[in-house]
Amino acid sequence: MYPKNLQITTEPLQEMINKIPEHPYRINIPMGVSSIQKGSQYLLVAFLLLITSLSSTGCESSGTVGNDLIDKGEFMGSEILNVTEKRVIEENTFSGRLIFTAIGHLEDPVYGTVEATGLIKPAIFRDQIEIISAADTLYLRLIFEPDAYGDANSLSSFEIYELAETWRGNQLRYNQPVPDLDRSVKIGEFTLADEDTVLVEMDHDWKMRFAEFYNSTEDESIRDTEYRDNFPGIAIVPSGQNQKIRFLKTGRTQVDEQTVLTSFLINRPPLEEENGEGEEGDGEDDGENGDENGEDDENGEEEEVDDGIRLIGLRDWGSVVNRSGEPEQPEAIVMHNTERVLELDLQLPVERLSSKNITNAQLLLTKNRESENMYPQISRPESDLLRVHLFRDLPSDLMAEIFTRDPAFFRINDEGNDQFSIDITQYVLDEVFGDVPGRKLYITTQIVNGIIYSDQFYDSTADESLKPRIVLTFLN
Repeated sequence: MYPKNLQITTEPLQEMINKIPEHPYRINIPMGVSSIQKGSQYLLVAFLLLITSLSSTGCESSGTVGNDLIDKGEFMGSEILNVTEKRVIEENTFSGRLIFTAIGHLEDPVYGTVEATGLIKPAIFRDQIEIISAADTLYLRLIFEPDAYGDANSLSSFEIYELAETWRGNQLRYNQPVPDLDRSVKIGEFTLADEDTVLVEMDHDWKMRFAEFYNSTEDESIRDTEYRDNFPGIAIVPSGQNQKIRFLKTGRTQVDEQTVLTSFLINRPPLEEENGEGEEGDGEDDGENGDENGEDDENGEEEEVDDGIRLIGLRDWGSVVNRSGEPEQPEAIVMHNTERVLELDLQLPVERLSSKNITNAQLLLTKNRESENMYPQISRPESDLLRVHLFRDLPSDLMAEIFTRDPAFFRINDEGNDQFSIDITQYVLDEVFGDVPGRKLYITTQIVNGIIYSDQFYDSTADESLKPRIVLTFLN
């Protein structure tokens, strides 16, 4: 059903995340750029001249980017270039095997109706339990990220059904059809407010169908193949009356291996002795050193009590998220980390700029919150990151390229304002002086981690201080 693609997991993305510096003043470090070109030599000469000039004349604090970026003296100049050649590309990125899995339903008057169905398949690795018996109770333990998208005070209801066709988490993308469900038997349901953990008892018959694969005595490779091809797992389906989307914790970053994840639990009843009353059959205390519950050993030390709970992790997971009815925003650039990329063709005046000693180039984009502020009851995940990838030709699978590659530039905006200033100095130098001109910028908001982020930015019709633009600084 789903097209084959690279075996993509969260790991390449996490490597990129780990490389992002935490210090707010070290974030404009370009990554993935080519070897130093002629433009870099101009930059080095300009920088040395600048340092020499500053040492003799002194320096003052810099101002806001685009207005008084640098206190310009006679030795410096600046120029603003408007960004006019741009378009928003709609292409769906991956929604499976991510750190978070979205479930829920929301009618957002700004960004349209969003419905997210969670897909989960339990693992059959016997690391904690050898077999599943008819007496065992199987639970689905859902662990949620605290933040929600929508009305945080509303209740949400969900039903759980068995899927009728197989799927692969690393092949799921946003805005795909939900795999077929078997709605004849509901195998679980729950209502969610703001809890961070929900325990759902699974249907007994479904548990026993799962147990057939789990308990199989076939060779491990045969068992795994049969399980993969014949056991589709479950779907967590939201009610259409819900007014928020929650995010399950389903994967870990490389720097956080202690996070408790969504999983299945087996509750095994305690084993009874032959006479049903214990070893002695008289119900008396177990000895002078034992407490009244018989939980101390002969040395008086407390023994670990087996509560009968066993963990079964996830083999596969993902979310099928569909957006519909999104209203037009004619005077804004609308971005979703799930399905939108902003392409910029800067068309720099290379001939004129080649005579200048360019020292700095900043790309400025400013968030537009006017529409969002009209609906304060809706809480939205806050994005603070823009990433820039460079391509000469549009890749056949743009989202796959962006997902698996480190960005050339990025900006983390943790300063409490809505203006992103992205250092693209190396790009401008390469375009003006280098050997690889003609590349376009592809900008995405936040990262792809399963949480749904949406943003609006001012376009070219906005005031000069808000519209997309490039601020160049150079030595006179």
